[in-house]
Amino acid sequence: MLGPAAVPAWFVITDHAFRQALRAHAPGDASPVAESIATLLSEAHPRQAQDWDRLAARIRQLWRAVVLPPPLEAAILAGYRGLAAGGAEPFVAVRSSALEEDSPDAAWAGQFDTYLCIRGERAMLEHVRLAWAGLWSSRALQQRHVPHALPPHAGGGIIVQRMLDARVAGVVQTVCAASGRLRELVINAALGLGEGVVTGTVGVDEIRVHKPRAPGTALQLQYRVGDKRECIRFDATRGSGTRRETTLYHQRLRAALEYTEIEALVQAVLALEAAWQEPLDIEFAFGDHQPCILQARPIPLFHAALRETIERLPLSLPVPSLQPELIP
Repeated sequence: MLGPAAVPAWFVITDHAFRQALRAHAPGDASPVAESIATLLSEAHPRQAQDWDRLAARIRQLWRAVVLPPPLEAAILAGYRGLAAGGAEPFVAVRSSALEEDSPDAAWAGQFDTYLCIRGERAMLEHVRLAWAGLWSSRALQQRHVPHALPPHAGGGIIVQRMLDARVAGVVQTVCAASGRLRELVINAALGLGEGVVTGTVGVDEIRVHKPRAPGTALQLQYRVGDKRECIRFDATRGSGTRRETTLYHQRLRAALEYTEIEALVQAVLALEAAWQEPLDIEFAFGDHQPCILQARPIPLFHAALRETIERLPLSLPVPSLQPELIP
């Protein structure tokens, strides 16, 4: 379906596993972590940003101390070992996929934490706990405090995905959400890992592509080269995680993607859009010259409009499900 594109090896820690972890205890704590969090939330009366930060930090401490049920821990470790494919322990990304950010009606992509370049069983388990703790980050707690901003209950899964040493990464939307142009793809691409694109902390190239009406048609595109002063890369000094680096001067104002790479990426994302049958927000990366798809989610604005159109103007033909599963 994805043509030349690939998806790095992955496994999912489901929402069901998260519910099991909520029933676990920290050493010396008689209450399961779910009850401890509920107590903290009921006793807290935050008024300022610092109050939310302190509350989030206390919940984070709870999660870091939680002892996972042995069957759950064993299952997670088995998934990690499976990514090694018989080789050395792999570097992985631990990506949250919360109900509040990745459901078709949510508009909070990037709301929760992703951890990149994590290696080793203990480190991977530690960052799984941190990803769960991130469901109660200061920002998420404040958003839930606003009526109707977020669902009142945290939940979701975690994707553990083999890391790609990305030369270029970014995000593509299969429609132009800003202008409402349904025949226009918008690609934001940065040097290095895609973390800086999602968080908006690095400069990007913006490519607008008119969707071809037939396979093999030459692309009509507009390419705006951004000043890519910095990029996010693997932190070789620490041996894990990421760091921000200054881009070499000759790379700053050079196009991040070649025409053939854009062509391969467009082919992949259009295949995904056709399978979902609705506009998508897709994270991608290039290790060499072939795209890898990291995550895909519906664009909430267009999903809601599509659902309203189907309800008000139903067709006699069968309509595809509006509840697609996310892929990593």
